[in-house]
Amino acid sequence: MKQKFICLVILLALVLLNFQSVLAAETVHLNDEAYLIEDYQRFQSLESPTVAVALSGGGARALVNIGVLKALIEEQVPIDLVTGTSMGSIIGTMYGSGLSIEQIEDIASKNPFAKLFNLNFTSNKSLLKTAQVNKFIEEIAPYKKLEDFPTPTALLSFDLTSGNKYLTTTGQISKVIQSSYSIPHYFPPYQKDNHYLIDPGIVEMSPAKSAKILGADFVIATTAFDKLPYKKYNTPSRSIGRFVNLMQQQNANKILNQYADIVINHDVSNYSFMDFTQAQKLIDIGYKTTMAKMPTIKKQLHANKIKINYQENRKMIDLTDEFELLRNDRLINNSLVLNPIFHTGKETNFLTHNILTTYFKQAEYGFQLEDGQLESKVLTTNNEAQDIDIQLRWKQLSPSTDFFFKSKFEVNNNSYSDFRTEIKYYQNKNNYSLGVGNIGHNPFLYAGSQYEFGPPREKTQGEVNAVISKENDLTAIFSQETIYNLSDIWQIKPKVVFNNTKIIPSPLIYRGDSVQEDTKLQAGIDFIYNHDFIDPIELNVLQLTNIRIYTFIDYKDTFENSYTYGLGNKTDFNLLGLKPIDIEAYIAYDNHTENIKSLVKLDYQF
Repeated sequence: MKQKFICLVILLALVLLNFQSVLAAETVHLNDEAYLIEDYQRFQSLESPTVAVALSGGGARALVNIGVLKALIEEQVPIDLVTGTSMGSIIGTMYGSGLSIEQIEDIASKNPFAKLFNLNFTSNKSLLKTAQVNKFIEEIAPYKKLEDFPTPTALLSFDLTSGNKYLTTTGQISKVIQSSYSIPHYFPPYQKDNHYLIDPGIVEMSPAKSAKILGADFVIATTAFDKLPYKKYNTPSRSIGRFVNLMQQQNANKILNQYADIVINHDVSNYSFMDFTQAQKLIDIGYKTTMAKMPTIKKQLHANKIKINYQENRKMIDLTDEFELLRNDRLINNSLVLNPIFHTGKETNFLTHNILTTYFKQAEYGFQLEDGQLESKVLTTNNEAQDIDIQLRWKQLSPSTDFFFKSKFEVNNNSYSDFRTEIKYYQNKNNYSLGVGNIGHNPFLYAGSQYEFGPPREKTQGEVNAVISKENDLTAIFSQETIYNLSDIWQIKPKVVFNNTKIIPSPLIYRGDSVQEDTKLQAGIDFIYNHDFIDPIELNVLQLTNIRIYTFIDYKDTFENSYTYGLGNKTDFNLLGLKPIDIEAYIAYDNHTENIKSLVKLDYQF
């Protein structure tokens, strides 16, 4: 019996060792260049002829790859293998895992990744943390491991240890996808055993050779090259950037000329690698460019005796829960996150409504700390009272509920401390809260709701609380704003605040002279001009974009009704195509006091 047990253990060990050796990276040569390839033999067993799609990188410009896949699928071109570089690997992972192309297009158009990157203040390894992005891609994928994908997929990276290209074909998405888009300094390198893997964009921006070495018989490759960015290269950053672009294109063209059967070149010269907000336009470019090339693609496929009868049968997956978690900031981060917060021109008061915020001249600063389910935010100002605002949150107390504790106290008045504590229930785009509080020594019970309805470009969002005081008086506070599209370039945005609670402070949206927190009614309307009259301004990895102007008129109901009107400007200041900073400025004239007021509003939380 003992001998039989020992034999079984030895046999199991041999099986495991053999399994590991199969999945381990194997060195494979093609024309005197070595690739390290995981689970290489699996790709050698693919049915022939094999059609591969090699998806290039290029940041936001590489979103054209979605349009390419969309056109190929519509025309029943077979896709037996996908290889990806950088952004192409992210799109390739989503497609290879089983997501339908319609769903991938929808995901990219929503640009969810902007909410998932965090500045890396706890380490000097990279500018940004990527754990949440990688986890989200895995969450939305039908299959979570590359080796289980219905469409075989390989992610190309460059191994700093060996100096060879590396093809990742196994492993959990959240752990391995980092390997192909890890740009040094911006994103942390991915370490696997003694391999340090980074974005291979300089050496093989369009992974056509990778597809060939995996056994592809016919390769359809894509490109999304940058335009000549400057006329002069008189600074170090411009010189380095130009050198990198030239090396990328020269290396890519050599590979494409030798290993790609079809090359789909896209004219994305008017777009930046940071233009993630232009996702739909880039997808459309990819689709139209591919459809224009379709006669050539089909002719070449027929010449290679490859049948054009591919029928994709992928079901739409319900990703409502994943996007609602993202929308409501309820995703759990398994690593420590520390983010700075800085506001000027607005006040964040956790004790009142936060869809509409108070215009506030003083600077407000603090931090957000998150670890697992627990999140804390602390904000303070340099005013005389030295207010400190604190919000503690326990995310996903249950699948649909969070717990909040919110407090405001003055450092110079130890006896004064206001608070609210509540359970918040989330359902679709709305949430409902129930809690107790004490503001200004007035205890109260309250029930509330935050709601949103309408399409993204014409949506209404608001907040309402019913308040019961210790005298059993029932009062309410209500705030709401709506966006209406009058045309492609004109919008109007009416907003209103009503408050008769005399307990919960109002968000102060009146842009004239000072308004009291117990003002019952405030209203305003913005007339917004969205025409692209100024092209985005780029400064290395920073981008000034979405520049728009607006006129407005505000009203407040006090003992003497007041109106104010003025002119404003709003701009987004993006880092790597994300959205860390909102900038707004306005000048207003108050008809009651006959004073002119101006304010610059800057909102930084990343």
